[in-house]
Amino acid sequence: MFFLGIMLMGTGTSYAQFTLNCTDSVRAINAFASEGNGMEAYDGNPGTRWGTGATDPQWVAYELDTIYNINQMVIRWEAANAKDYRVEGTNDTAQGWVTMASLKNRATTLGVGNGDRYDTISNLVGAYKFIRVYGTSRTTPYGYSIWEIRFCGAKNRAVSGNSAPVASASSDVNSGMAPLTVNFNGSSSTDPDSDPLSYSWSFGDGGHSSMANPSHVYSDPGNYTAILTVSDGNNGFDTSVVQINAMAVVNNPAVNCGQPAVLSAYASSGVASLAADGSMATRWESQFSDPQWIVFKLDSVYTLNTMVIHWETASAADYTIEGTNDTSSAGSWTTLASKVNLPATPNRVDSVFNLSGNYQFVRVHGTARATPYGYSIFEVTLCGTGFSAGQRNNVDPVASFTAMPVLGNAPLLVNFDASGSTDADGDTLTYSWNFGDGNMGSDTTATHTYVNAGVYYAKLTVDDGYGGTDIDSVKITVNPPFVNNDPVLSFTVTPLNGRVPLKVFADASATTDVDGDSLAFNWDFGNGTFSTDTIDSVTYVNTGQYYVKLTVDDGNGGVIRDSVQVSVNPNAAPIASFTASPLSGTAPLTVDFNASASSDSDGDTLTYAWAFGDGNFDTDTTASHTYSTPGIYTVVLTVDDGHGDTAKDSVQVQVYPNNPVANCGTVGILNSWASEEPAGFAAALAHDGNPASRWGTGASDPQWIAFELNATYNLNGIIINWEASNAKDYEIQASNDTATGWVTLASRVNMPTTLGMTPSNRIDTVNGLSGAYKYVRIYGTARTTPFGYSIFEVSLCGTNSNTAPVISLLANPVSGTAPLKVTFDATGTVDAENDPLSYSWDFDNGRTASGDSLDLTFFNAGVYNVKLTVSDGQGNSVTDSV
Repeated sequence: MFFLGIMLMGTGTSYAQFTLNCTDSVRAINAFASEGNGMEAYDGNPGTRWGTGATDPQWVAYELDTIYNINQMVIRWEAANAKDYRVEGTNDTAQGWVTMASLKNRATTLGVGNGDRYDTISNLVGAYKFIRVYGTSRTTPYGYSIWEIRFCGAKNRAVSGNSAPVASASSDVNSGMAPLTVNFNGSSSTDPDSDPLSYSWSFGDGGHSSMANPSHVYSDPGNYTAILTVSDGNNGFDTSVVQINAMAVVNNPAVNCGQPAVLSAYASSGVASLAADGSMATRWESQFSDPQWIVFKLDSVYTLNTMVIHWETASAADYTIEGTNDTSSAGSWTTLASKVNLPATPNRVDSVFNLSGNYQFVRVHGTARATPYGYSIFEVTLCGTGFSAGQRNNVDPVASFTAMPVLGNAPLLVNFDASGSTDADGDTLTYSWNFGDGNMGSDTTATHTYVNAGVYYAKLTVDDGYGGTDIDSVKITVNPPFVNNDPVLSFTVTPLNGRVPLKVFADASATTDVDGDSLAFNWDFGNGTFSTDTIDSVTYVNTGQYYVKLTVDDGNGGVIRDSVQVSVNPNAAPIASFTASPLSGTAPLTVDFNASASSDSDGDTLTYAWAFGDGNFDTDTTASHTYSTPGIYTVVLTVDDGHGDTAKDSVQVQVYPNNPVANCGTVGILNSWASEEPAGFAAALAHDGNPASRWGTGASDPQWIAFELNATYNLNGIIINWEASNAKDYEIQASNDTATGWVTLASRVNMPTTLGMTPSNRIDTVNGLSGAYKYVRIYGTARTTPFGYSIFEVSLCGTNSNTAPVISLLANPVSGTAPLKVTFDATGTVDAENDPLSYSWDFDNGRTASGDSLDLTFFNAGVYNVKLTVSDGQGNSVTDSV
């Protein structure tokens, strides 16, 4: 079927036929398609073409450089061309497409000449940004193929200062049986400049009109897009569309198509109501699987004879039409008609005649799809005659309801529920309530208040609409109103003030009720905590003023309240302070602790908790503890004032092994360096005298730390206080020239781990060292832990190998009258090693000097003890005086 007004030119081979006489040359800037490259049909190259695979449907769409009022287009098809196709337009691809022309039964050109076919399509109407050619069937077994495509139209050339009009199209009906008369209205169109408008209607079936409000008859069934274009005479235009569905007339004398009203619809998947909303612009869509179904519930039982189904392209190849009056049973559906092997025709309309039976529910049950997609229905039309109760063996309904409560004092609120009523025929029931006091109701559930005392009989009548009714009733007893006495509230809260944290006890057990009612207690303690117990307690952890509120409810309207204020004062924290003596020594080391200096400004009695750092504890004010194992221990004292505040003090105790090396600690260290010195773990921290600081490395082997001594020493031992990350294997090395290498003085292997022990440090005492050296190195080759190496402190043991200088001090004169000039001479001082000597003078009058000789004048009378200290730079110094 061709739309009237669409001019189709014949086939040919001349490329000149591809020339159009256009108001404006419409330019496409982009293309997209179901398959293939759409721009190859718009590249001006007659040797390239757009093509698809051999399936239906296929399409190619073009985005124009602006909106055009499209009026003509030409398509140069290759021999693989379309038999049926549509030309569509839109300004928003997400909102769907409007059909501008529909072409059917186009002739094949396969084997005719070069096979090309030119389709020139005129009288197109619509202002669009996107144009699509949508093929639904082919003339060949191959796909679709287009050499070139062109469009004609007019741009919106509104004169300067002119505003385009706004088109508004509407109709009195949008769907109905063909022939369908539709009255269109375009008079609501407007123009901002108040220009007189001209109207151009294209009804979608080839019909046209230039009236503002035309009337048009759609003779053939189908879906049509009526397009209104309004122009203002100043090159300004706009379009508006109306969708029309002309449905097929069911040509059967047995049909009474009163179109029973569809109350509701539901389906196996998708939105079923879209197939019963009276709009051909919406549709039900199912999942892409078999089987799928959709059920329509009618407003009552009908004697059915015909069903018309408006399928989308995604239609059914095989399906049944079924009816029932009871959807609760899986086997209750009766097959009314069966269809098989139907084609996948776009917008197929199935008119199914000769249905029979009296049903309120109708189901379309699809068992095989005509396409790879799901099932999709625009609209259904059911035809039949009304069915009275006398035409069937109607079963009366059964009335049943609940009422709660059925006994109480006035005013008595009763809830009624008739949802337990049933009907074997599945009829829709109506409800009529008579509450027995002159009041009525009509809903399935109801609430009613009996104001006056008395005995009432509430009655329910249910009606199935087919002459069947049933009645149920219940007795309601309403007693006179209850006169209630309020409870008598009595409660205590103790204490009413104190320091934080303050525990308060609340007791309402003395509260009474003369009616003997069960009382409900609700405490609000004013700090965000609540209670429903008769007796309870609360602890206030913050200072402030709190109101303890009590509400007592007797359950019969008697409620009484009272409150009392509680003052919570601040608490001063205690101060922890203690002495420990001694703080270091050899194991076993007994240390005395005294915390009597701890204090509390509130005068609270303090409790004491000692943690001695080796797993032992005490709770007395004074304590004595013996450390048996060498190590560094952190002693912590915690004092508690009993009001939620505590304070701590701590000190470290260092316990050395009981096998000290001779002259240990007398070796001075000038400098240190190491294989690694991460931030906060410098080598100098291993000889800073602070047992809490330490040198440390990363987790790799080997690692080392080296020390430069302040002189050359005859070494005999070393004490190393390792942290828990200590060495398993290591060497003690020495050197007098680090550039020439190191000598191993001692080695230790398979040393134990102390990780996780208390204390976790390990003190290694290495005896038996020998030799005179300036540099010492600890060289670790294996670790006891996955971590690095870490040392708290190192003590080197030995004697200075250098001979001290022999001092010679002369002063002349040594007495006289002030001012007295004295010559001091130490040039006779000698050093066996010829070490360079330094001289430091202290003249006992606040003055000092250096050098081996000098003159000094004493201006004040007195006795002066002049001292000279001579150092050899090798750790030796001697002092003499005169």
